[in-house]
Amino acid sequence: GSPQMLPGVNCIDCHQGGIQPNFNIGGTVHAALGDRDGCAGVEGVVVEIVDANSRSFTFETNAAGNFHGSADGIQAPFRAALTFEGRSRPMNFEVTDLACNRCHAQVGVDGAPGRILAP
Repeated sequence: GSPQMLPGVNCIDCHQGGIQPNFNIGGTVHAALGDRDGCAGVEGVVVEIVDANSRSFTFETNAAGNFHGSADGIQAPFRAALTFEGRSRPMNFEVTDLACNRCHAQVGVDGAPGRILAP
């Protein structure tokens, strides 16, 4: 596998299911809401996840727009914020799932508008 694999696909399904490396946070930041699976996202976006205990976990998107990692002891619910080229976009609600592409699919699921967009 490659850290640049499968942009837009739910990373956590595989990377908590035996595929290494194992991590508990993952997603893709895209340029457009309706980008299809496999469409590379935006490189260099800083993704900050803040948990219920106000602890902050920061990740940066790679060349495929993917971000991923592990946050030991992270507690739900979570909020996210994106920063890119001096612009920011906060998530407007809390979630309990860190498999970001599960809801932020080409067509949004469970209230997500679609893809995670770079600010």
